[in-house]
Amino acid sequence: MDVATLIAALGGAAAVARQCHVSPQAAYKWLAQASIPARHWLRLWRMAKERGLDWRPPGAEGLDLVIVPDTGGNDADPPTFTQCSHTAPITEAAA
Repeated sequence: MDVATLIAALGGAAAVARQCHVSPQAAYKWLAQASIPARHWLRLWRMAKERGLDWRPPGAEGLDLVIVPDTGGNDADPPTFTQCSHTAPITEAAA
């Protein structure tokens, strides 16, 4: 999924900007550059997963995000992850 499709599916640049605690101009810049800074990937991954979107940050192929219920913490806090799983192929050297 490209950046424009992801941002549109998450409610548009202004909505993504609010959730990522950046200015709308920053989110529009992501659209123009077709690139999102890595520091926002986990928050966007959580947003995508909550909306049923099949999007993972670059390099997270084979990983799964497990979202824990909100405990009333500060919304500016980064998402909390209790578990990530990764399935890597077993090679002869690793066996």
